[in-house]
Amino acid sequence: MATAHRKIRRKELKEKDEFFTIVEWVQHFFWSHLTEVLVSAALVAAVAALVVAISVYSQHRSRAAGEKFYLAFNAFNQKEYDVALQGLTELADSDPEREVGRLARFYMGAAYLAKGDLPRAREAFVLFLNEPSDPAFKGLAAEDLGAIYERTSDFKKAEEYYRQATSAPGAEGVRAELSVARMLEREGNRTAAISAYQTLIDRHPFAAERQDAVEALANLGAASAPPAAPAPQSHPASH
Repeated sequence: MATAHRKIRRKELKEKDEFFTIVEWVQHFFWSHLTEVLVSAALVAAVAALVVAISVYSQHRSRAAGEKFYLAFNAFNQKEYDVALQGLTELADSDPEREVGRLARFYMGAAYLAKGDLPRAREAFVLFLNEPSDPAFKGLAAEDLGAIYERTSDFKKAEEYYRQATSAPGAEGVRAELSVARMLEREGNRTAAISAYQTLIDRHPFAAERQDAVEALANLGAASAPPAAPAPQSHPASH
């Protein structure tokens, strides 16, 4: 059986010529730029080695930072505030981008507050609030700042930070709400204070702070509103 022959067109011949031309060009380029190719390969290897070294160094720093934080935190719990502050300050300065470095700033504020150094405690807490961190710790820092300003009789500023702390979950937030009402009372804003106390009572009927709010309302000469009576239930008529 005869085999059909396909006619090769001139365009296909041209395409093969172009293919061989490209191969030859690549070979020529490789040999004429061999030094540059080897240098590039060396650079790639160097960059890869650098990435590995950075990763290992980062892990080492993370481990070292964690150990330093543990020692400082242990000193804080033992009320050795000067020892704790030394480690916490070093950690906050050397590792501000790490979570433990940012958390060190919070405990610096707590240590200064325990020592009665209100200006340094305030500075540490403000710096901590300006950095991204755990919302629970932010709520605690805001509440501590409120307490600092309350102790220095800046009730308006204390109210501002206590309001920030009301976003904290659970008892922390409720306690901050009570503090906001107290600041309004100390500012002389009786109407707003009564409203804030009453709101706390309505919103948190089983909170421990509810009794404090009831007593504060009594001292302000305003009785707390009684709890709303349950709505009557309709019963189907008997036949």
